[in-house]
Amino acid sequence: MSLFRNITILITMILIMNVEAASGIGGLAGGSSTGKISEQIENAMLDGNWGLVREVVSGSNEHRIAGDTVFIGRPASAFDTCIDGDELRSKKKYPVYKNVYVGSVKDYKDGVRDGWTNKLVGHDFRRYPLNYKSKKTVCANNGKRCREIPVTIRQETQREITVKEYVRTVGRNNPRDIYQDLNTELYEIEACH
Repeated sequence: MSLFRNITILITMILIMNVEAASGIGGLAGGSSTGKISEQIENAMLDGNWGLVREVVSGSNEHRIAGDTVFIGRPASAFDTCIDGDELRSKKKYPVYKNVYVGSVKDYKDGVRDGWTNKLVGHDFRRYPLNYKSKKTVCANNGKRCREIPVTIRQETQREITVKEYVRTVGRNNPRDIYQDLNTELYEIEACH
């Protein structure tokens, strides 16, 4: 009896494995959930529905958005900025702090007992010009003779946004994730209202 039962269990397991192999990752009826998410992202990008794209990508561990970074004093997403005249501006306000001297008061909020602390003085938008001047280091003679030259940087108001899909992780001692491009569309940074 025991041998017959073990053979029956073995045959059942083999049949189940064959059905799973033939049906794909998502089972017989549903298909792969990654495929459904990819389809949803592609359709939303073609329709220009960037809110839905961000919502779907943020809920997925298999996808990420690339190429959306702009500079407003610090790196930010192009989706969280707008154009205000000749500046890029954040859509939400951020806290503004001022470093003030409090003397020998024992109520230090920053943990450093040097008599200074940061005090919240209000909230304001982050802003940065679309065209700004910077310096670029140019070196010659294998880096022995370097000089800085002024350059003008123009931030583009159209960004090429790419949604990438996870493929695999490679490397044993230093693992890194490999992504492939799923879809690329142009995103125009909107004007502030």
